[in-house]
Amino acid sequence: MRRRSVPLLAASVLLAASLQAQHIAFRHLGVDDGLPSSLVSHVLQDRRGFIWIGTAQGVSRYDGHDFRTYAPARGGSDGLQGAMIDDLHEDHTGRIWAVTAQGLSRYEGSRDDFISYRGDSIVARAGPWIGRAGAPRYGTRLRTQVTSVTQDRLGRVLVGTSVGLFALDPASGAAVRVPLSGESMRVEPPYITALFEDRTGEIWVGTRTGLFTLGTAAQSSTGATAGRGALRLPALYVRSLSQDSQGHIWVGTYGKGIVRYDPQSAQHALFQHDSGDPRSLGSDRVMRIVHDRVRGGMWIAVENAGLDYIGPNSKTFVHHRHDPNDPGSLRSNSVWALYQDQGGLLWAGTFSGGLDISMRSGHAIKLFQSLRGDPTSLSFNAVPAFAEDRHGAMWIATDGGGVNRMAPTSRRLTRFTVQNAGLTSDAVLSIAPDDDGSVWLATWAGGLNHLDVATRRTTAFTTANSNIPDDNLYEVLRTRRGDLWVGTDNGMVAQFDRAHRRFDAPYRLVAPGLDPSSVLLLRELADGRLVAGLRDGGITILDTRTGARRYIAANPRGGGALASNSVHALWEASPGTLWIGTDAGIDIVELRTGAHRHLGTSDGLASNTVLGIVGDAMGQVWISTDRGITRRSSDGSTAHTLTRLDGLQGNEFLMRSAFRSRDGTLYFGGNQGFNAIHPKLVIADERAPRVVFTNLLLFNKLVTPTSKHSPLLRAFHETRSLRLSHAQNVVTFEFAALDFSAPEKAQYAYRLVGFDEDWQLVGTQHAASYTNLAPGTYTLEVRAANGDGVWNENATSLALIIEPPLWGTWWARITMVLLGVGGVVRLWRFQQQRRLEIALSRQALHDALTGLANRVLFHDRVVISLQRLTRANRMPSGVGEVIADPKVAVLFLDLDNFKHVNDSLGHHAGDQLLRIVSSRLLNATRGCDTVARLGGDEFAVLLENMRAADDAYVVADRITAALRQPVPVGDEEHPREASVSASIGIAFMNGPLDATDLLRNADAAMYRAKAEGKGRYVVFDPELVAADEERLDLEHGIALARAHDELSLAYQPIIDVATGAVVGAEALMRWMHPTRGAISPARFIPLAEASGVILDIGQWALGTACNAAAQWPRAASGEPLSVSVNVSWRQLMHPHLLAEVQSALDASGLRATQLTLEITESVLMQDTATALRILCSLKALGVRLAVDDFGTGYSSLRYLQQFPIDVLKIDKSFVDHLASRPQDAALARMIIGLGDSLGLAMVAEGVEHEAQRERLLAMGCRFAQGYLFARPLPAAELQALLTSGHTLSAPVHSTTTRTSGNLQAILTS
Repeated sequence: MRRRSVPLLAASVLLAASLQAQHIAFRHLGVDDGLPSSLVSHVLQDRRGFIWIGTAQGVSRYDGHDFRTYAPARGGSDGLQGAMIDDLHEDHTGRIWAVTAQGLSRYEGSRDDFISYRGDSIVARAGPWIGRAGAPRYGTRLRTQVTSVTQDRLGRVLVGTSVGLFALDPASGAAVRVPLSGESMRVEPPYITALFEDRTGEIWVGTRTGLFTLGTAAQSSTGATAGRGALRLPALYVRSLSQDSQGHIWVGTYGKGIVRYDPQSAQHALFQHDSGDPRSLGSDRVMRIVHDRVRGGMWIAVENAGLDYIGPNSKTFVHHRHDPNDPGSLRSNSVWALYQDQGGLLWAGTFSGGLDISMRSGHAIKLFQSLRGDPTSLSFNAVPAFAEDRHGAMWIATDGGGVNRMAPTSRRLTRFTVQNAGLTSDAVLSIAPDDDGSVWLATWAGGLNHLDVATRRTTAFTTANSNIPDDNLYEVLRTRRGDLWVGTDNGMVAQFDRAHRRFDAPYRLVAPGLDPSSVLLLRELADGRLVAGLRDGGITILDTRTGARRYIAANPRGGGALASNSVHALWEASPGTLWIGTDAGIDIVELRTGAHRHLGTSDGLASNTVLGIVGDAMGQVWISTDRGITRRSSDGSTAHTLTRLDGLQGNEFLMRSAFRSRDGTLYFGGNQGFNAIHPKLVIADERAPRVVFTNLLLFNKLVTPTSKHSPLLRAFHETRSLRLSHAQNVVTFEFAALDFSAPEKAQYAYRLVGFDEDWQLVGTQHAASYTNLAPGTYTLEVRAANGDGVWNENATSLALIIEPPLWGTWWARITMVLLGVGGVVRLWRFQQQRRLEIALSRQALHDALTGLANRVLFHDRVVISLQRLTRANRMPSGVGEVIADPKVAVLFLDLDNFKHVNDSLGHHAGDQLLRIVSSRLLNATRGCDTVARLGGDEFAVLLENMRAADDAYVVADRITAALRQPVPVGDEEHPREASVSASIGIAFMNGPLDATDLLRNADAAMYRAKAEGKGRYVVFDPELVAADEERLDLEHGIALARAHDELSLAYQPIIDVATGAVVGAEALMRWMHPTRGAISPARFIPLAEASGVILDIGQWALGTACNAAAQWPRAASGEPLSVSVNVSWRQLMHPHLLAEVQSALDASGLRATQLTLEITESVLMQDTATALRILCSLKALGVRLAVDDFGTGYSSLRYLQQFPIDVLKIDKSFVDHLASRPQDAALARMIIGLGDSLGLAMVAEGVEHEAQRERLLAMGCRFAQGYLFARPLPAAELQALLTSGHTLSAPVHSTTTRTSGNLQAILTS
């Protein structure tokens, strides 16, 4: 665990505090998060750190994770007197008081609830109000409304009501009236609206008609007219009172603005709304005023005008309002509650929008996104690059929306796109501003664009009109000398000769022995050399004067300067010191000496996938990753991570998209917009969080002091020691770190001293569960780290005593002593034997690693459960209730990807993961359930006494959700995270089943869940047994199918839709089972994939298809025909694939360009980096690559840009209703247009009707396959068809001239 780091520089704090007109971002809590109401009227933080929230439906206590809500009483004195909370106050002893119109309520920890005093009762005990002679007597017949509460320094509870001020003795309930100055001369009693005690102890009383004081507690105890009495101020309806750092009293009124009163001089200043002055108070209806302890100014909640801020000694206001286009703005402009917590966060409760909480760095982090209907917002949310021109304007590249220029002062964006500026592509990946005000743009599929900003005219340099090496550019760089360089997708850099408007001979930068790799980054070093970061080739340093190159790459055998060759980020920290970000962390290389060192997650990085690196003016390094942005101090001693919870566009950023402007602002781009960050204002929270215990659960049921047989004498958060009986052996302790800046980021560690040997690092899990603890004394200790990774030094502890059973009590032992020494000896021997029996029994029946039941005990409990179910169809629920027709079920769990954790992180990490998974399973199940580890990564849960089958689904959902969270493994010095999920099978007790049958059925359902995609649950169906038997038979059969000559290939022709000519064919595998007949590929291919047989039969299919295609005649056009062969994930990842493809081509004599390998979208996205490397290698052989079933998976433009794809095959599901559903037609048109813009050939699959063919041709799709043209044909029949030269349809004439590429040209070029 990282300890608290040194405090931040005071200058940074002062700078942040001095900004008044700063942007503030809020996060939101609402009813969906647990608030009882969207109307929040009051907020208070108690001395323990809990947040108490008054709403229209009672009071909630919030710990950062959960809400504990206290609702109105239903008769009697327990509970709140009403639902609408008007005031909250913490007295000098730490008790919470809540005010409703009906009365006053005080929180009592012994009940974990409120006890109440009715307002009428308080007034009645004090006696009626008597005013001026002849005035009516108030307080005995009219209903009293309680409005406010405070406590003076004598301990009296002062209660404001609609009929005056009262002092309440909480112990006796006695109340006395506290008259205000001149009250005896009034016609009616004062209506108290606000009570406030200033720093000197003076009590200020706000009413509907003015402001009064009572003096200090000592003064007011001696006379009602002590203090200043009525102040000489305008008649005011006072709503709120506060005090600033200079001692001024701020009076918020309803209708007359704000009065700032100086008690020393008795002078006052008035602040009111002026419709002609935008810097005046937002409204004269002031709801709350709060002094900002950090900035020194005052926050004002104004009705229907949001929040206003006025700085110290200022006379103008800064407004913060709801902005529908800003998700970080206030949810509502009607702010009723306002509070600043101990950490400096601002809490704003609204009338209808719930609760808004300021983000600690919200003023420092600005989010820019594309907003519908706002042409001055970002044009597209994917932002891959930034640049700054000589005027200080920022340029933002978007991958799909052209380029944006942000004005230096207004920060509004101007868009330049294909449509309005003539760009050749809206996929802009890099920007280089020029001295004349123009900008150079590197685009994807559009070459190099030169944009004249003033005229909005673009000159393009593409392969069609220039000698540029590639139209797909990642980088354009303008050097300090003014030279212009581009980096291309095909692995080259080239300098642009401006004088001759052409490119010089390009340099290929990949190191000898490495495959060609895209130039993702291009930077100029301090010495004038260029450094290029390659997608899969490390970095290359180029001396542009001599052409000399220096390569820095990873060594597969270890010892290289880089941990990975996949470079995503480059930054020269100082001349000759290069920071290189890869998918394996950061490598820091000293170019002069060659020395290098590595940084990773153990050094504080949020993730090893580093996507951007940039330094700030203070020497700190900012590192964007796929899990947020890490800020690393200049000396490396501290590292803090920002995430989406801090206002970032998301946790994942785009590679290369990190930039520092001349004014020091940092820019980071992602797929959901970009962030502008002011580093000096991002202040890490160095306060270690306080940990409190929040809830106690026995057998997974919440326990309160009033629960039946409760071990709690007070609320659990007030409990310091706990005594449990030996029968209360399934216990869960919940806790929370009271850090509200980002509670979701808090990390926890706990240990039960006397049981745990070491601290259990459990990440964000804020609960600890234990079962079957032996009698004895324990201490539960909990520590936590805040969102910035600062751990508290001192653990919060709870003393825990587990009482022994009857025979182990002290009085039982004394009784035995009285029976004689012999009895003592026999007792001692009995106890020793009993302890040994218990230990051996536990060892035999429990898993040693996790403490859960083992397979033997689980099987026995299933047997016993089924016996009970058989004897009677009624079972006790455990709480005196009887359930009719109870249900019993077994959940069988297998962890997904556990082997990967063991292999990559080691068995120690695997053991840690199993222990944490066990704890999460206990937390997710019910107290009466049995959780067992059956062995390895297999677990089981026995669910008894269920009312309905839905109970099992609820438990399964809870388990799935619990395991979805990352699991912390490693140690304090090297923390790591592992991700697992569970495939769950559920089997219910239906019919005459024994325990073995029930377990087998659950196991079968689990395997079905794993087959359907993992991380889910499946309920056992009897048909699964037959399906499993069939699956086993087919698995056995497919392994022998090739040897038994049961496999064959059929070929479905691919047609030029316009001419009907055959241009190629797809090879499809067929299996004729000796007893089951023809087996669908949809059934046997997944089995072959899972068993590994696909490698053998896939190699056979590849060779057979190549041999067949080599014999085919040429097409009518004279071009050779192509053959398409499907490649599975296992084949693609196999190290021998390249050799097998080359061998098949060599043996058949087929040209490489005649072979197309088809890969589905889902295969490509399983491991994009590895897939890209393999596809590039296949491309180097000369074969063509196709994406099969396009549109059914990720359909990502990004992978189409990255992968060397030649053909897109439109899935049959889009073609089926092409002529009848406008939505499908629109999607197909979009896919075809996408392929056309990228120069890809388009093949439509599953064409069965003439109308479909006509629509496809009209859309520009020239190639198709399907039953309309031909079914898959045996090799001999296809050969005969091709030899005859017969076309498969008459030519269809169309006026459409746009085509999605020439398939034959692409497949045979």
